[in-house]
Parts: sequence; C-alpha cells; structure tokens
Amino acid sequence: MGVINGFRAMRFTSSVTPQEALQYAQAALGQLDPKALYARSIAELWYVYSLQQSGDTEQAVRVVRNKLAATSGAPDTRTFRLMLAQAAIYYFEGDVFVLRSVTRPYLQMALRSDLANSLGWANFLMGWTFYQENALVEAAEHFSAAIEARYSIHARAVVDSMTGLALVHKARGEIENAQATVRMLRKFLEEQGPMAMLPVADSLALHLGMPDVTDDYVSSRVVRVEQQLAADPWELPVLAACRLHITSGEPERLTLAGNLLGMCRAFAASVNNKRQLMQIDALLALHHEATGDHQAALAFLCQAVLLGKPGGALRYFVDLGTELVPLLRDLRDQGTAPAYIERILGAYGEAEQAERSLATDGQGKKPGALSPESVFIMGDLTAREMEILHLLGKRLTNKEIAAKLHIVPATVTKHLSLIHI
Repeated sequence: MGVINGFRAMRFTSSVTPQEALQYAQAALGQLDPKALYARSIAELWYVYSLQQSGDTEQAVRVVRNKLAATSGAPDTRTFRLMLAQAAIYYFEGDVFVLRSVTRPYLQMALRSDLANSLGWANFLMGWTFYQENALVEAAEHFSAAIEARYSIHARAVVDSMTGLALVHKARGEIENAQATVRMLRKFLEEQGPMAMLPVADSLALHLGMPDVTDDYVSSRVVRVEQQLAADPWELPVLAACRLHITSGEPERLTLAGNLLGMCRAFAASVNNKRQLMQIDALLALHHEATGDHQAALAFLCQAVLLGKPGGALRYFVDLGTELVPLLRDLRDQGTAPAYIERILGAYGEAEQAERSLATDGQGKKPGALSPESVFIMGDLTAREMEILHLLGKRLTNKEIAAKLHIVPATVTKHLSLIHI
C-alpha cells in the first residue's frame, strides 16, 4: 500500500488535486519501511511538490531543507531526489535567483557521482535560469549538455532542454538552427515513445514558421487544456494557440482566446504554478489590449510583472513579442516595479542587438557577438558579468572562474572582453 499510495501521489494528470496528492504521499511515508529508500524518495519528492502546489511553499521549503540537513554519509537516491524536490519548488515559483543557488550544488554533486539522470535535470534547470536572465550563451551550454545525454536521462528533461535550445537559437536569430533542434526533438520523441509530447514539437515548429505545420494546427491544440497544464512542459501548445488567436485580431478568435486563457488561469492558480500564471497574465494583457480594454491590459500585466519580479525572470515577457513593450512602458511610468521593467526592456534591446549583429557578421564579428560598445549602450552589467567580476576580485583565473560557474573558459574570456577587462 505504501508503494501504491506513492504512485497515487504523482500528479501527471489533472484528475488528482494537490491536496489529494499530499494525502497519498503522507500515507505512503507512514506505510513504507524506513529502509525502502527508493520508494520513500519518490513519496518524499511528491510530498514536497504537493505542499508547494497546495500553496504552502514555506512549509515545502522547511520540509525539504530539514530532510537534507538530516542526511548523512555519501549521497544516495534519496539525497538526489530531495535536491530535485528543492529545485522544483523554485522552478514552480519562477524564482531564477534562488533556483540557481540550489541547483549549483545539485549539479556539482551529480557530476561527482556521475549520475546521468540528475545531471540531466540539473543542466536543464541551470539552462532555464540563464535563459530567463537572457544569458543565452550559458543557457545553450547547459541545454546542450542535457541533450548530449538524451538517451540516458528523463525524457521530460530532454524535451524541455530541446525546447530551451530552440528558443535560444530563435532569440539569436538563428532560425535554421532552431528548426534543426525542433526536428531533433521530433526524432527523439518518435524513437523513445512519449508521443503525447509531440504537440510540443508542433507548437515550436509553428513559432518558427516551419512548412509542415500550418495555422490549422491551432484548432487541434485547444483540447485537453488541463492535462497540458498538469503535465507542465515548457512549451504549452494551448498558450501558443491563444497567442495566435490574439495576433489574428479576429473577433471570434479573440473571444476563444479569452475563454481559453480564463480556463488556463483558473487551473494554474489551483496548483500554485506561478511560472504558468506569469505567462497567462501577460497573454491576458495582450488579449485585452487587442480588444480595446487598455486598463484591463495594464491590470493583468501588472499581475504578471509582480509575479515575475521576486525571481527575476525576463524572457517569459520578451518571448511574447514586442507588442508588450508599450504596455510595459506604461506600467513602468505608473510606478510599478520600474527597475524590474527596465531589466525586461533591456532584454528586448539585447535581443534586437543580437539580431543586428547576426545581420552584420560580414564585418569580421562572430555571429551573435555583441561589441563592447553595445554593452554600455544597454546599461548595467548582466548578472553573469557581475558574478565573473566578483570571482575575478578573488584573484581566480579564468579557468577557475569557469569551473565555479560550470561554463567553459572561453565564455569567461568573452564576458571579460565585453566589459573591457
């Protein structure tokens, strides 16, 4: 019964509420033998997930930290699952800063233990934090590391890492590379069998204008909405469909988008998924602006910005397109999170600069590279540049800095050259 209840706690569908999952996990932990480390580690993982998704994030953090503090000896299956559970809390919260701080030791321990599955999750999570801060080079490195091990790690980590790499290429204007990544994702899904994830590849293909997916795709992606949100892949086809409906400007499709986004928001709120809520509220802002309700648009964007501000995610806004820029400026001018909105707007500027650099790479510059002058035009140093300068102040070599930050020495050299060091 302990094993059965541990499986019952797994929320892979929308049919089990977080509160029900929490009860199953608690029952499993009461029934399982203390020596049954593998089964107990699964129950503990979903116990922590369910606490966060029930809205008790502080208790989830306390539980996982206490359990990790009580571990002793060499790390085992339970240790790594607890570290994944801790990282997952901040991933659901959309907290870039804290997620990176807890994922770094997870990655280091996985490297020392040579555990492929943990390495896959840790590299994906690190890549996600860098992507959200618009540090595209570092994001690509971590996504690529996960993808290289795709046949020995969890399929979900592979799908989201390939999604991340495709979005990195898209952000840099490297559309052919982005499309090649989507084709690789399709091949992987066809080879490995999780066919229910194929709509993710289709959704990405639609974003990239690939010829084998047309706008008719939209009507086929609006079913099983709650199941999509419960599965929680990075690329959510239903939200991509809503974006296309809004962009069309057609009254019927705008109405459909509004109804779908309302359903999505209700479900995301019911499972305390702040990452999803940030996206949905930003899309609702675009929806209301398209229907002529500017004040409602600002109200929803305000909610999205206030959700994103504590954790510092930038790209969830940038990836929705430049239509958000006027709304972001209006919100900033009204006094809502001005410093954070400036960072989001700065990320838009960096994306535009990267595309211009790609267009002018015939002048001897590496494609996608930013000139030193462009960094100062964009304003403050990035979080990664500040990290490197901090470590440089400790008199570490480029190689030592790279080892601490889990990047290659060439990336350190590139950042230092951009800030005239």
